[in-house]
Amino acid sequence: MFSEQKIQHRRVLSHARCPFSLDTLARPSEAPLYWVRPDLVGENRADRVGVSLCSVPLVDYGVIEWTKNEFYCLSRLIGSIDHFIKEDAFAAGSFDSRTGYGLVVTNTAAYVFSYLHSGPDNHPVTLTFPLPQDMAKDRFLNKDVLPLGALVAPCAGSDEPGLVIVMPISGRIAYWESIGGAIAEGLIHKKSIEGRIPLVSGEMCVCLCNAEPANFVLATSSGKLLHLSLVDSSARLHIGLLNMTSSSGICGLFSSFTGALWSATTRRDICSINAGELKGRGARDVIVCTKRGTVSKWEVTRNGYAKLILEKNLWNSMVEILVSTLDISFSMVEKSLLIYDIMPIPNSTSLVLILASFLVSLDSPNYVLFISDLESTALKVTSVHLLQYHGLHSDLLFHPRILIPKPGDMTIIVFSDALYLILTPTEETFDSEILFEDIITFNRENRVQILAAGYEDSLIDPSSKKIIRNPSVLVATKNAGILRCETFKITRPHKDLISRKNRRKLDQAVFYGFLDGNPINFSWTSEYDIENIQAVAINLSHDILTSASKYHSSSFIPLENDLFLKSLNLSRLSKYLLLNFDSISSETRWKLCWDAEKCESAQNLWSKINTRLTKVEDNIITDIIKGLATKETGKNVIRWWFQKGLQNIACIVSKAYKCCVDVISLVEKDGLRVLKTIAEANEIILAILVSAQKFRKKRAEFLKLNEPLYSNDNSLLPWTSSSDILSVLSNHYNLTNAIMLEFKRDNLPLEDKVQNTLNSVESMKISLKETLVTQLIDLAELICCSFEERILWTKSIQMNSLDNEKKNIEEKYLSSRGNWIKFLAEIDKLDKSFEIAEKYRDFRTLVELCYEIGDKNMDYNWNDQVTRRINWYLYTFKEEFADVLYRYFMEKGHLFNLLEDFSDYHHYLSRFFKSGNYGRISWMHEIGTDRFKDAGNTLYNISQNDENFVFNKRVELSISKLCFLEYLKSHNTEKINGLPLINIEYHLEALQIQSSLLDEIRSFIENAIDINAAVDLVVEKIGQSLKKRPATKIVFKRALKNLILEKILDPEDLIDLLTLKDKKTTSYEISANEYYLALKVLNSSQLPLIRHQSVEKTIWRPDTSVEADTKYTALYETINLCVISKFFENSNIYPISPKNAYFDPKLDDLCSRFSKNTHDSEISVFSTELLKENQLLDKYEAKANLDSWFIAIMEALKLEIPEDNQKAC
Repeated sequence: MFSEQKIQHRRVLSHARCPFSLDTLARPSEAPLYWVRPDLVGENRADRVGVSLCSVPLVDYGVIEWTKNEFYCLSRLIGSIDHFIKEDAFAAGSFDSRTGYGLVVTNTAAYVFSYLHSGPDNHPVTLTFPLPQDMAKDRFLNKDVLPLGALVAPCAGSDEPGLVIVMPISGRIAYWESIGGAIAEGLIHKKSIEGRIPLVSGEMCVCLCNAEPANFVLATSSGKLLHLSLVDSSARLHIGLLNMTSSSGICGLFSSFTGALWSATTRRDICSINAGELKGRGARDVIVCTKRGTVSKWEVTRNGYAKLILEKNLWNSMVEILVSTLDISFSMVEKSLLIYDIMPIPNSTSLVLILASFLVSLDSPNYVLFISDLESTALKVTSVHLLQYHGLHSDLLFHPRILIPKPGDMTIIVFSDALYLILTPTEETFDSEILFEDIITFNRENRVQILAAGYEDSLIDPSSKKIIRNPSVLVATKNAGILRCETFKITRPHKDLISRKNRRKLDQAVFYGFLDGNPINFSWTSEYDIENIQAVAINLSHDILTSASKYHSSSFIPLENDLFLKSLNLSRLSKYLLLNFDSISSETRWKLCWDAEKCESAQNLWSKINTRLTKVEDNIITDIIKGLATKETGKNVIRWWFQKGLQNIACIVSKAYKCCVDVISLVEKDGLRVLKTIAEANEIILAILVSAQKFRKKRAEFLKLNEPLYSNDNSLLPWTSSSDILSVLSNHYNLTNAIMLEFKRDNLPLEDKVQNTLNSVESMKISLKETLVTQLIDLAELICCSFEERILWTKSIQMNSLDNEKKNIEEKYLSSRGNWIKFLAEIDKLDKSFEIAEKYRDFRTLVELCYEIGDKNMDYNWNDQVTRRINWYLYTFKEEFADVLYRYFMEKGHLFNLLEDFSDYHHYLSRFFKSGNYGRISWMHEIGTDRFKDAGNTLYNISQNDENFVFNKRVELSISKLCFLEYLKSHNTEKINGLPLINIEYHLEALQIQSSLLDEIRSFIENAIDINAAVDLVVEKIGQSLKKRPATKIVFKRALKNLILEKILDPEDLIDLLTLKDKKTTSYEISANEYYLALKVLNSSQLPLIRHQSVEKTIWRPDTSVEADTKYTALYETINLCVISKFFENSNIYPISPKNAYFDPKLDDLCSRFSKNTHDSEISVFSTELLKENQLLDKYEAKANLDSWFIAIMEALKLEIPEDNQKAC
């Protein structure tokens, strides 16, 4: 059969393969032996050299770790097997850990390869064994069932395994004693043999188990178990087949036929045969399981003796425990329960694990692990555990397998596209407190499929007792190469807390998930607590920043590379979180951003100071970092801080400023040293803060951070703009300015030894000057950016304790920003001043730079430049800039510029005037823009509300009147609806009355020394009647004082002056005219109704003495003047009889007349005097019958006036 075809070989390089040697190989430090892991054995690198190792296959270089944690490590060994496995081919196989070979079997060939060594093309050294077609006796050609194959232990004197192949349909068997010997052609003695298994019609071979040293156990589809031996008792090649029955002894193939038939009926659908515990030389347990739960345990020996130890069907027990434990439907479980594999637990004489699945829905199977004690009197399932990742799919040709490499701490379940790891139970139940489980899946786009699986037991050096190989599982895959999943010893099992699980998964995703070519899927597929995820992510970020993560080793790499890796890992952490979690809070994202900023700042700082540190000269960064050293620092303080101290990188800024303050006292002795110190401090501060702010802009966009963090926690503020940082920046900038000015004046003294090398000093000074100028530009922009950042963020923090800080910071910034920027103009960097002011929209500084730099600027074309620049600002910043510009013009008194310049933007000026109390100027703008009505209204409102002096009000009312008239003319109308022209006339008339009254008393005050003396002189002349009325006199004097000062009098004050002053006894006309004028003032006053009525009463009170002839009274003359001038017809004023002129304290509100500053006692006295006047009127009424007088006067007027005017009476 097999000997008829030519055995092919690929890369047959047996003379070039590394020999299996007992000698210790000393490997370079960058390529340690793959099985020696310092994190497990805790040894130094030097301890691994010179150790006597037992005979273990050595792996070639090129091992790549794809993922690792404290429980396991998955690594790719060498190359891939894709070159001999077609994409659509089905395959299966196994591994032999003793020799370092693997086997993959397809329908057409068997491939044996070394998984530890590669050829020149980095692919495994592979031997190909072509297989014939598998055809049954009825000529049925098998294309679906794969051949069975296994690697056999090497024969004496060889280090290469043998190979046995069983064709499942035809039953043909082939055995090669050594895969290397199978290659030889033309040799007389070929170390191979063939045979055949007698199969009945429809029967096929389904399982082949390597139970060495007890040879092999073979199972058929009918349930038969056959013992397969490959050599006879004389060690000659011989294929022996013995039927395993429940009876004991060595029997022929057809012996105990009845027992064989009985066994076959109970063991149909065998799904798993696994070797169990060794029973001595040449004997071993074998455990068999069927898909329907029948478990049997056999003791098999090398010579074919097979003894059935036990046999039990666990189906009902499995169903019962599933229903009771997982609370699922009995019918659903009973119909869909399917068993895949059974595996004895190492170091346990009777416990086994059983892998099964059931369907709850049609989507995907749910996988479970059962524990059963095979030595228990009541053989049953004792515990069940539902695998957390139960949505797995396994290919129909690859049934899930349980592998438990010794010492058996970890169980690995191999699916076609995943590895499931779970802590091996040591008792009859699963301990949820210490249970660890995890799954390794592969990216779908890689289309990884597991074809073959095997395991490697742990190996320990017998002399040193150190682990030289960890227990591991090997898998051969399509598209991912040969993978080893090794597990680590767990000394103290503890509860796998959710935070520990999350941290482990994040560690793996960050440190391994972004490796090029990594086929593992690190996406988060399980349920999660987002709060815990965020807390773990923040801790991981801190650990990366401070080199506290065990996955980040920074001991032997350059510091530059170490910082780069930190930055890269921080970026990967953020990227992973955003890709896998939609609800990461802004607080978490900002914290991640700040850690990344600090790392970026450290990178930039290191690049700046690295060259300086290599020089012998002193530098302040060394002194600063030495001040931060602790007992654990070690000798290399700089390296220690850049690895461990980056969390507090902000303190370097304040310490750099302190170094400048400490050295400033030497300015008179050693100015050059001061300059150098400040320049270096500037370099440190800028390297840290500028790079952080630039980085934040990029990272914030990536992290979708578009606004500050709204919180009530003041610790959640950016570290780049803390209160201490702002204070340091402000003080340091001012300090640098002061030193720069001294430097500019060249007043800094130099040491004597420096004076001797003047040329060198001059060049140093020039270089330092250029450096300081550049740094000042960057500092100015930095300080503006930092203050604006803090102001913006403090507004988002809702805390009362920050209110004062918000106010103080904003006030300091707005008051100092202009000086910071304008200083650059003093050091001949005007363009940078404009640039920074534009960037931070400091419009006031922009205006000042334009209009206040002219005296210092020698450019004859400067005014044109200013005009173009202001026009551009108005076009760019629009009304916001215009408001600042116009306010500046008004403050400086540049009214011509305000009204005439930049006429294209006068619409902004119109809005500006409307926004505030600018009427005294805006009316000119309104006239200039032909808005006469607006100008008239503006002036009228000013005269009514803002004006205090008579002359100004008269002018304003006059111009207002002219504006309204021009408006009527331009609109060709005479309608004055809505225009206050009539009121203007009234006010002008009142002003004229006030002016005439002043002219009347002007002669009295010519010689007065001050205003008070003037008032007294006038009162002496015209106020004698008020001596007994002190309150009224006070009101009279107050009004008189404003009259003399030419201030605008209130209507009531002017009426008081007209009606209270002494009357000339010889001229009734003058007295009547004064009352008449008082009525005209009242008519134009527009007082509220109550005040109007109160004042009106005081005017209409009758004379102080009652004359016999009514025609000669002031009352008569007053009414007469009103009638003649038709005053009553054109106003709301009418004569009031004496009985209606009484003061009523309930109706007449005196408080509304007087200002708020008038004391209540003064108002009370004034009210008392008015009540006394009421009593006087009562007396006159009783004595002279005043109402009769009033009627008589009215009748007399009717006789005197013309008929057409009598209507008013």
